[in-house]
Amino acid sequence: GVQVTVNGLPAPVQFVSPGQISVIVPYAVGSSIARIQVNNNGVLSNAVTTFVNLTAPGVFTVPPGGVGYGAVLHGDYSLVTAQNPAQVNETVSVYLTGLGTTNPVIQDGSAGPASSQTNNTIEVFIGGLQATVSYSGLAPQLAGLYQVNFTVPSGVTAGDNSLEIVGPDSDAAEALIPVGTALATSAASPSPQPAIARRHRPRRTPAK
Repeated sequence: GVQVTVNGLPAPVQFVSPGQISVIVPYAVGSSIARIQVNNNGVLSNAVTTFVNLTAPGVFTVPPGGVGYGAVLHGDYSLVTAQNPAQVNETVSVYLTGLGTTNPVIQDGSAGPASSQTNNTIEVFIGGLQATVSYSGLAPQLAGLYQVNFTVPSGVTAGDNSLEIVGPDSDAAEALIPVGTALATSAASPSPQPAIARRHRPRRTPAK
């Protein structure tokens, strides 16, 4: 019986608890001020307003919480960890939310298509060095989840590095990515597949 509207548009509900409701902001809201209201079995809450950006990247982390190691996968879909770090010149995938509209356009709350592209340009920086982005779009078969494939740039220091995601009107750098010392001689680019859903599907809202 719980419904949420954003500027009068129904927001797909992902999670409900006594103290928290997680919803997907409808694509049509765009970049503006959003008016949010909850309908709990016919009883309306007060309406609150908040700013809406074109992008608001939030990297999912393992463990959940938004701060710590990012939900990043190697080309073989194993998790990037301190014991299994990413390597310079390797292409990996990071899973996140808040990258805005995509092409093709999909219905609010629907699972991502086999391949899509974000309309907003997304940049990735590892330890302050810019990485080459080869894919930025929705993660296939999952709703509200984005995937960015990028190549770890040369010159990154071994160890924990900041994982910074930059949009046209946002900058998020709470997550970390561990990088190893060995150079990857060849690394397959991960295809846009929902591998994260089979192993470490994120369920909490990341810190912004």
